[in-house]
Order: sequence, then C-alpha cells, then structure tokens
Amino acid sequence: MTERKILAHLGAVTIEEEITFETDPASSPVRIRLARNIAAKLGQTMIPVEGQKSSDMRGPDPQVVAGKSGTIAFEVPLFTVDATESPIIAILKRMGMELRSTTASAGTVTGGTSTTIEMADADAATAGLDAAVAANIGKAVHHDSAAGTNSVRFVESIAEATGTTTITVNGAFTSTPVSGDGVLAMDVVIPKGGDPDKTFSINAYLGEGSTNRLKLQCTGCAGTWKLVSVGPKNLPAIAFEFQISKWVKSEASLAQTDAAGNRPRSILGAIMLVDGVAMKTRVVEFDPGITVEEIESFNENGRQGWNHADSVPVLGFTPLHDIDWITKWEDETTFDWMIQRIYGDTDAWALWCPEVQVVDHDTEEAAKLLHSKMAFQICDPETNADDAEIPLYAFAMSR
Repeated sequence: MTERKILAHLGAVTIEEEITFETDPASSPVRIRLARNIAAKLGQTMIPVEGQKSSDMRGPDPQVVAGKSGTIAFEVPLFTVDATESPIIAILKRMGMELRSTTASAGTVTGGTSTTIEMADADAATAGLDAAVAANIGKAVHHDSAAGTNSVRFVESIAEATGTTTITVNGAFTSTPVSGDGVLAMDVVIPKGGDPDKTFSINAYLGEGSTNRLKLQCTGCAGTWKLVSVGPKNLPAIAFEFQISKWVKSEASLAQTDAAGNRPRSILGAIMLVDGVAMKTRVVEFDPGITVEEIESFNENGRQGWNHADSVPVLGFTPLHDIDWITKWEDETTFDWMIQRIYGDTDAWALWCPEVQVVDHDTEEAAKLLHSKMAFQICDPETNADDAEIPLYAFAMSR
C-alpha cells in the first residue's frame, strides 16, 4: 500500500446534471466557485454472513458488500453571475424546488403605489409577470427605481384591466414606482415535492497534485439545502448535503481555473421586514425542511432513485427585544416575513416566508442588550383572492 499525504483542507467540487441515474455525463461539469467545508462520507451496505459452526471454528465469515451509498456536503457563499443563472440556483432548482424567473424589462413601468407596480400587458408578459399565469405568483420583483432606491418584493397577486397589468407585492417598495422605472431579472425557487427532475454527478477533489489528490466521483446524487446561520461577521451561504447512490475513487489532478461570478458580500446592509416594517436582527437562518427518501429496487446499489419530501421549514432570527413579539406569541398572530440584500442596486438576493407564527419565546442577553430568542413555524399561506396558490416560501437571486 502507498501512503498518501493528502491535505484535507485543499479541495474543489464540480457538479453536473445526470441524463441517466448513476451515470456520469462526462461532458462539462460546473466547478463550484468558493465551495468550502467539503466533506465526503463513503458508505457500503455490509451484510454479515451468519452460520452455525463447530466449537473450533468460532470466527465470523467475511461480510458481503451489497451496494454503495454515502453523503457529500459543502457550503457555497451566495454569489451571482451577471445576466446568467447563478450556479446556486442551478443546483437548488433540482432539489425539490421549482424555478420561477422574472426577465429584465427596463423603462416599462407606468406607475404604481407603495405596494403595487403597473406595466402595459405586453411588457408585463415579457417580464414574466402575466396575470394569466398562476405560476407567476411568488416571483420576485426587483424594482429598478429611477430614484436609486431599489428594492425586492414578492408577487402576491396580478390583475389585468384596460391594457394595464397591476402586480401586488407582499410589502411596500422602498420608493413608489413611477413611470419610466423598470424591473431587473431575478430567479426564484419555491418548494415542490416529488421525484427530483434530475440527479447529480458530483466530483470532489481533496488534496493537491496528481498522485496526492483524491478524486471521488459520486453519481446518482440528490440532496437538501439550508441557509446557514449568518451574523454580522459571516458571509451568507447555502449548505448543501447530498445522498450518494454510487461512488468511484481515483487519483486525478485538477488545474486551477478562473471562475466567473460576482464577489460574495456580507449580510451588512440587509433589510428584514416584518409585515412590511423594517427591523434589525443579529442572526438569520433558514432550513426548508426538505428530506430525501430512497426508492429501493434490485438495481446495482439497491435503489432506482430518490424522492424529495417536504417537511415543516424552520426560520430563525434574533431581533432586539420588543414586547410586540410576546403579543404575537400570546395572540397566535401570523405575520409576513422577508429579508433582502442588495449590492450596487442591481445585484441582490432575498428570502420570503408569507406566513410565520411565533411558537416559543425566550430572551437572551447579547452584548448587554436584550434580544428576543424565538422559535417560528412557517404556516400554509393558502391562496390569494384569485385562488392562486401562494408558495410556502421563496428564495430569489439576481441573474
């Protein structure tokens, strides 16, 4: 056996959608820029061979391998790519999520109110905000304001009348839309259960060089995600964890390459809105609660795929103490919650939970200030006035 001195903190991840389950497409995988905390745990199903033996044959027989398994996990700071779908969205839309996009439409806004934006019917349809399409509910509207105070809000309803489409959003824009404003392109993912549209082939590289670099080719992968707990001194990031159906080990080199994309930004400057009112917080975290279930079969590794099943999402944030939080808890009050972070007006991400309830309340002292430490439940927002379904939550990024 040859000992390898592999530096575990050096590594890289590439990912690609599979055409056939457990089969590497062997084409052009996307290298995930800034992937960190890469951790692969390989598994095999080991079946003991049991049998009755005489007293002089007491040792067990070697176990039998019955298929491979495992997990691979990594984190990626939130970053966008100009005029292109972010690699983060490209992964999320295949993880029990549905993609809903808004197309950039400059100078087409004709007016609006604090919570509505108006466009000509044809312009609204071009932007992906056509009232006739129920799936447009939950999309993100990134208001490109001539006043220079852009904001992101989410669509609650859309109506057409006399050639004008009126889009109602979940809270007041930072500036009231006026004629000549526009909307910027955003991709949104919302929860969708059932079979994943695609599984992934993921290559994890650990170490450096050609003989001291471990390559794990993991195929038939399906997984979960969460927005990791982020405070003022952390970068907002998505943590991915994938179930592996099949893996192959090898030693392979991977050259350093330039990666496209905007720089990730800190959470500083983010705005959290509770029922449309801006509030300060020192921590935000979100777990959509998606689980991955195995579909067993007599295939090579004992499965023929995976199924994404939704469970109750978990939202966490820690604002300064306010007695109103106790009142909301006491009165079973639900509220609209969202957070947005915009850099340089055009680059943004946002998370929206239309109906949230406080289910536990406590207090904690942090930096000598009293904070409300609470547990939240994300409730079913049901439908809008037009009987169109409002998503349980929506996560948006600029493109």
